[in-house]
Amino acid sequence: MDSKVVMQAIQRHEYPRVYWGHVARNWGNMLAKLSNVSVSWLRRAGNCVAHNLARWASCEPNKHWISTVPEQAI
Repeated sequence: MDSKVVMQAIQRHEYPRVYWGHVARNWGNMLAKLSNVSVSWLRRAGNCVAHNLARWASCEPNKHWISTVPEQAI
């Protein structure tokens, strides 16, 4: 499964009848209500911040941060 296909389905409001289609539809419906939010696809190589945060979150016992930004995001 390529995340680019999912993003295109959400952006086009075309949800296939596959195992992930209902999840994409739910996200599309939610995003339609949020005028100041958008989503876009980014190649894995360009998404190093999200990759580092995900790797950090998998082993960090305190996965919530409110007043400070994890250094992995800087």
